[in-house]
Amino acid sequence: MKIVFATGIYPPDIGGPAGYVFEIAKRLEYNGWFYEVVTYSDVTQNESAIMRVSRSIPPGLRHLVYFFKLLFACQGAEIIYAHDVMAAGVPAAIAAIILGKKFFIRIGGDVLWEKEVKDQLLSVKEFYQQGIHKKYFTFKLCRWVMKNAHKIIVPSTILLDLYKNYYGIGQDKLIFLRNPGWELRG
Repeated sequence: MKIVFATGIYPPDIGGPAGYVFEIAKRLEYNGWFYEVVTYSDVTQNESAIMRVSRSIPPGLRHLVYFFKLLFACQGAEIIYAHDVMAAGVPAAIAAIILGKKFFIRIGGDVLWEKEVKDQLLSVKEFYQQGIHKKYFTFKLCRWVMKNAHKIIVPSTILLDLYKNYYGIGQDKLIFLRNPGWELRG
């Protein structure tokens, strides 16, 4: 089986999705799976199974290059597994629709609240309860990506409830899976 990981960051970048994708890919490879990773990067060279899109390319064009690399990587893949809802999730959802692939997404935080609240003193719960989220195009785009996913993996019950109650995502699509500790390496 082949899986394509669509992610915004990957080692040598530091951060949750970078480490998460790296660990999962290595474990799947150990169990006989094939994988490719498509990521944005400051590193210029591609490696075996890693397709990098330079962050020095202007936005818009960068996302288009990412999309085409993702389409190429998805040849022969059964699953596209995105690790954010916007920069990787939007092109992954479109690629999955075009190619008829299963599309999974892992969302580690709420991008809309993180992006829009900034200096306001609003909790994520207040932001959604007050209906503020409805005025943003990002909300509609995130909801579209989620509705096109076969499964949505979230690491907290807060996100599980948020996406069910405010994005209208069915419980059958949502999977609560705690972040791994990776303490049992091997």
